[in-house]
Amino acid sequence: MEKETIILEVKKSKNGVAVEIHEGTTLDVIIGIAETIQIIIEETGQKRKNIIADIETAVKVLEEGGKKLNSEILKVSGKSNPNNVAGAIAAIINEKGKVELQAIGAGAINQTVKAIAIARGYVAPAGIDLICVPAFSTVNVEDMDRTGMKFIVRESK
Repeated sequence: MEKETIILEVKKSKNGVAVEIHEGTTLDVIIGIAETIQIIIEETGQKRKNIIADIETAVKVLEEGGKKLNSEILKVSGKSNPNNVAGAIAAIINEKGKVELQAIGAGAINQTVKAIAIARGYVAPAGIDLICVPAFSTVNVEDMDRTGMKFIVRESK
């Protein structure tokens, strides 16, 4: 798979920040930048005032292979046991505060949603509640791009 070129400009404007997206920039790149900025904000534990620096950092992270900062990814199949997945979610939430689950197909998505609901019960006695953000994602499986779902689960603050 070719490395994607990111084609956008970030400029200060009198109303804040303007992001000009040039022809050829894909929606996946834009979503990746937004998610990476959110991760940067969460990991620094503060509200960021310099969004231009955040966007520049996000672009660099994506150019270096799109790796997420301190992110744990669980791949769930239609045959996954939701109780086992829930235990993994709870353990990662307790350790890192955040986990990403990937699922391709209706059965896998069903097991993922059940696992998240079960995990919520596992972490509740510790006073933790969970937030889940679902999104579409493209995953390369056996040299073919497949559309699946990703679920970013994190502690509610």
